[in-house]
Amino acid sequence: MRGREIQVLAGLALTQVIGWGTTFYLPALLGREMVRALGIPFALAFGGISIMMLVGAALSPPMGRLIERHGARRFLMAGSALMAAALLLLGMAQGLWSYVAAWVCMGLAVPLALNLAAYVALAQVFTRSATQAMTVLGFFTGLSSTLSWPLTGALSGVLGWRGVCMAYACVHLCVALPLHAWILRPLSARDGGRPAAGAAAPGHAPASPRLFPMLAFALALNCFLMTGLQAHLIGLLEGLGVATAAAVGLGSLMGPSQVGARAASFGFARSMPAIRLALWATGLFCGALALFAAGHGWMATLAAAIVLLGTAMGLSLPIRATLPYEMYGSAQFGRYMGKLGLVQNLASAAAPVTLASALGRLGPVPTLLLATGVAAASFMGMALVARRLRQ
Repeated sequence: MRGREIQVLAGLALTQVIGWGTTFYLPALLGREMVRALGIPFALAFGGISIMMLVGAALSPPMGRLIERHGARRFLMAGSALMAAALLLLGMAQGLWSYVAAWVCMGLAVPLALNLAAYVALAQVFTRSATQAMTVLGFFTGLSSTLSWPLTGALSGVLGWRGVCMAYACVHLCVALPLHAWILRPLSARDGGRPAAGAAAPGHAPASPRLFPMLAFALALNCFLMTGLQAHLIGLLEGLGVATAAAVGLGSLMGPSQVGARAASFGFARSMPAIRLALWATGLFCGALALFAAGHGWMATLAAAIVLLGTAMGLSLPIRATLPYEMYGSAQFGRYMGKLGLVQNLASAAAPVTLASALGRLGPVPTLLLATGVAAASFMGMALVARRLRQ
């Protein structure tokens, strides 16, 4: 990578950690305080995330086309400003409707400040190593909760939840916004950051657009599993008879497994096509969930299943950007990422509620078998994409 490219990648890695850590992961630590202060239902404290993802999903396709056409810089800057406004609204919320309004505003910023615009910026800046850069960005994005939760917990003890929201709004205005303006300034000054018309990923001819619905289907199911399982992992373990303390201990195996898989994916990005990595990731989900369902009462089996789940999740995150980039190239990357953002955000918003309902009505083992079926459908969809690409 050249110095200019390293600058962009480092800056976007920092702003993505800020973006996700101060929004998506906020209710995990501050939700109960918000419920007590605002008098809102407990479920709604976390329902704000669903509101954010649904609004972001609706805006992703048109935003993808606009970012592709005009360059990512101005949209990332606008997203940082919107995130700051949303956090200010959240910090000043007095009840249900002002709380909902803050999350709607946050949703407006999702396609601008989070993954979509950041990955399109990488496709526009990097000429030869975009897939490696996207893998690195995915690695740091995946560390958002690890880095943000301790900070949020420490700040809330000093500032309270409202003070934390205000402080994070200042971080978006004083750190993320000027950083976006600075790291992408040559693109704006020279040509708006627009890729050459018809540019394709190095070494690849653009895939047929007819493959896109199957790709979107497979990746949406993958997102559904990742979001839903991370939300209900402890509940599933407890439902299988594991004590709460032991369930937390088993669940903690997932984090290191994800980090290890993401670190390993750096090397894979250089030597392995993204579609092959996608097959490994979706296939591991099938095996891990089947093992999870069969591991009732066997701690070693459950531990192995969670390590495999973490590995599958760690490999899955970067393919959401690298696979469409390799298939369609930089010139069409924004519009395809916008369309993927729609289906992936809808799947992520639906997953916690759907799996919670299944867990309550069916129990843990049928829920895990249902999730295994979803994983198998995702794998079969990805296998069909791989077969068509080979043809």
